[in-house]
Amino acid sequence: MSEVKIGQYLQSKREDSSTTIKVLHERSGLRRDIIQKIEANDFENLPSPEHAKFLVTLYADALDLSSERLIKEHEDEFPDVDHPTFITEAENADQKYFKRVVITFIAMIVVVFVIWIILLQIGSQADIFEPRAIYDTTQLNIMTQGVKIL
Repeated sequence: MSEVKIGQYLQSKREDSSTTIKVLHERSGLRRDIIQKIEANDFENLPSPEHAKFLVTLYADALDLSSERLIKEHEDEFPDVDHPTFITEAENADQKYFKRVVITFIAMIVVVFVIWIILLQIGSQADIFEPRAIYDTTQLNIMTQGVKIL
């Protein structure tokens, strides 16, 4: 572990080269607030903490510094990204879509069930359904004549 934090080191190199945050922003493509968070070693509050090493690489490359060496020397300063604790917008949109589909499917099943119950009620009250045997009774009589039923 180094005594000087990576953010402080980058800031001092930027100031030594008389590069303003505005110029660094133009060279690296990093937003000014991101540059300030990197210089403050505030990687946890970056929009995507798992991209901290990439953002530091952009910063260092804009100052013509060895980003690989810096990242290796200051590895312990970066946030642990083995288990991200946030949901991306795309995942959130997917979850909302899935939730909407499931709710719609359940609503359709409920509507079909209610219609089925209503039709059963209407059919039983209006004598729409004729009661009739499922099997032919004459065939049953022929089959049972030779067999004694207890």
